[in-house]
Amino acid sequence: MLGVGYLRSDNGSEGYGFTFNLAFMDNRWSLGATYIGADIDYDLITSFGDVPINQTGELFKVKLMYGVTPDFHLGVSARYLESTIGSSDPNFPNLPSSIQLPNGFSTTGIGLLADYSTVDDKIYPTSGFSLALSSTYNEPSGKFGEDYIKSILTYDTYLPTSDTGVVAIRLVGCSAPGRVPFYDLCSLGGTDAFRGFNITQFLDNALLSAQIEYRKRL
Repeated sequence: MLGVGYLRSDNGSEGYGFTFNLAFMDNRWSLGATYIGADIDYDLITSFGDVPINQTGELFKVKLMYGVTPDFHLGVSARYLESTIGSSDPNFPNLPSSIQLPNGFSTTGIGLLADYSTVDDKIYPTSGFSLALSSTYNEPSGKFGEDYIKSILTYDTYLPTSDTGVVAIRLVGCSAPGRVPFYDLCSLGGTDAFRGFNITQFLDNALLSAQIEYRKRL
């Protein structure tokens, strides 16, 4: 699989990316890599109000997975993120240092991955379940602070109610203790794809969420 993308929004944000995923040895092994470059503007919701943020940066990540069985996979991942964050808002200098990051701030991460899935379709599942775990050791650059580990556990299950209807349930737990850059904190909407929330509104070192929805084919 190979993908190339570009986006531009009406507030001037733009980004571009390249990704590929290669399966080999009868799909027992898979190798994937992604590169993203972006210059984005967004509002960070803080106790001082909505603070406009401009963030530019580059992200490169790669993962290697091995199929222990057709349903169970183990793997490793690595990523490198370099970013510059600024704001014209007068409150910006008063924000915590986890937001006022130095120019060219970078984070290097190495992680372990595991997933088990019995879903019937990866694009539109209607039965089965999946359980995925990622745990990444991250090392920030400079004098920002100590290293940290971010772990995410995601459980999805699908319960068919008819030939065209299905109930989808998602449970997510996230942990990122310590002094963590704000963009790597657990985020309601960002970490768990929770609908209806700005991904910068609820950020913390831990998260537990549950979602349930009914889907019906037209």
